[in-house]
Amino acid sequence: MKSQTGNHAEKVKCLVIDLDNTLWDGVLIEDGRENLSVNRELIEVLQQLDRRGILLSIASKNDEDAVVPFLKELGIEDLFVFPKINWNPKSQNIAAIAADIDIGLDTLAFIDDNQFELEEVQFSHPEVRLLNARDYGSILHDPVFTPDRITRESKSRRQFYRQQMLRKRAEQTHNGLYRDFLRECNLEVTVRGARESDLDRVVEIVQRTNQMNFSTNRHGPERVKEMLHSRKFNMMLIEASDRFGRYGSVGVVIIQVVQAGVWDIQDLMFSCRIQGKGVDEAVIIHLMQAARDEGVQKLFGNFRKTQRNRQFLNTYRRLGFGLQEQHENCYRYVFYPSRDNTPPANHVMIKQEA
Repeated sequence: MKSQTGNHAEKVKCLVIDLDNTLWDGVLIEDGRENLSVNRELIEVLQQLDRRGILLSIASKNDEDAVVPFLKELGIEDLFVFPKINWNPKSQNIAAIAADIDIGLDTLAFIDDNQFELEEVQFSHPEVRLLNARDYGSILHDPVFTPDRITRESKSRRQFYRQQMLRKRAEQTHNGLYRDFLRECNLEVTVRGARESDLDRVVEIVQRTNQMNFSTNRHGPERVKEMLHSRKFNMMLIEASDRFGRYGSVGVVIIQVVQAGVWDIQDLMFSCRIQGKGVDEAVIIHLMQAARDEGVQKLFGNFRKTQRNRQFLNTYRRLGFGLQEQHENCYRYVFYPSRDNTPPANHVMIKQEA
């Protein structure tokens, strides 16, 4: 792994690869695909990363009309999400990939054979990890490419983002307002009690989520298990789907029952897969309505502001919570279900399961 001055996340979430003289020896549009030598060992590395839940994408200066059929011929076209195959600077394409996936640049790694391209990306995005193509053999042994745990959701992560590609294409061709497009997506959310079998996925969401994480608590497996079995806590898993397919398990809510009539939303976090779709607001409104139905007198919400999550700071207040106290970057909000108005439900259809 090339050393740089940028700050990196502890784990890589997406590896972006070059194609010419990286995935194959030679230049596709000059040599023709019949004269290329495909790096089968690198393909095996990529497939193993995919099984680990690490996303794969492409940043290649190339002819997309020539590349895509070749990738399909190799049987690996669907291995990649949001590929950028054009003549733009690779730093620009890598930034676009991060935006499409909705993850930080510091969670990306980029592999290329060309030192100029590596330096160009480093100059614009020092937080991106860089690898020379000749060093691909070390990837599977590098701890940054080894998740702490691999769940069913991890193994399906690429498919979730392939569906996201379809959503983005449909959105781009939609004539009308974005909120109307969301309604047409028929977004459904299920809020259900977490089970023992959900433990790994809950821990994964807690550990991986940065942007849509209201508390930024990093509970370990033992603490999550303790709360799961405690009567003082109500842990819920959030699942979502729409007309394009399943998002899978996309969020976690942990409520502490402080005393009779007092609920405290300790943790509220969502996968970036559903960012901008109104799921966070829909879930909070659902909790507000549930608190009213259960005769709760006070519903607290907590927020710890960071550089990553600050855009969600006003979510509680926008939905009718009042700011009770603030200490440095920690905010505590309160909602009185019997007195305050609950906002109307948005376009998201929510159902509660035990």
